[in-house]
Amino acid sequence: MELEGALSSLRLDQVIRLLTGAGMPNLPGEDSIGLEAMGFLDGPTGVRGGSGVDGWRKVSLLPNATVLSSSWDEEVGESVGRLLAEEARALGVHVVLGPTVNLHRTPLGGRLFEAYSEDPLLTGRIAAACVRGIAVVRCRRVP
Repeated sequence: MELEGALSSLRLDQVIRLLTGAGMPNLPGEDSIGLEAMGFLDGPTGVRGGSGVDGWRKVSLLPNATVLSSSWDEEVGESVGRLLAEEARALGVHVVLGPTVNLHRTPLGGRLFEAYSEDPLLTGRIAAACVRGIAVVRCRRVP
């Protein structure tokens, strides 16, 4: 089914359900158009989250983005991306919510640990390396 036809076949309540999510932070599927549910998890310092008390799984806790960028090492950034993607895949997660590609502009921002640096070149290079690492793993076919 083509995308426009699939979307136009949905009732208003089905569209609203797709847009409001299926719990934090997941999107529901819609069988009538062949859309599978999608799982999202936070990823700046590791893929965190689970499906409840019994569903939690141990995962890596990584240094934050500011610490990673202080190495000035793109290979480190790419390794982090691969690890995030491998752990996401093991958890059945479709989307890793990271990395945060932004600049430190003021120490009053409160969430600086999620971004790499105040230097745009350094931020761009380390963030791109992390995304490359994620893409390498996420684009492999699942057996």
